[in-house]
Amino acid sequence: LLGSGSMYSTAPDMMSWIQALKNNEVLSNDMFDLMLKPNLNNYGYGWALNKMGNSNMALHDGAVSPLGFYAQAGFGLNSEFSYSVLTNVDISAISKDALKIIKSYLIKECEL
Repeated sequence: LLGSGSMYSTAPDMMSWIQALKNNEVLSNDMFDLMLKPNLNNYGYGWALNKMGNSNMALHDGAVSPLGFYAQAGFGLNSEFSYSVLTNVDISAISKDALKIIKSYLIKECEL
């Protein structure tokens, strides 16, 4: 398994991976908690820990430049919400628009 541009995936595969992580099918509960423990400025082990809307989220992204691939995956730390954005264009308006949609969903979810 090679990372950083040497992997192929789909949005459904990424969602399966996130669910496996959240359901402790990949890591023990203790290791999962350690992975999400803030270390450097709200950064856990491989995951940025941020607020999106009113939700606490774990996020991971990456890009392969100049080839033009960008991906981001995230999941709620206090909700069932998860997402995956895969594009074949470098950090573009498409990926920014997708993140705006995700943030607006999270804000609406909190208002329900």
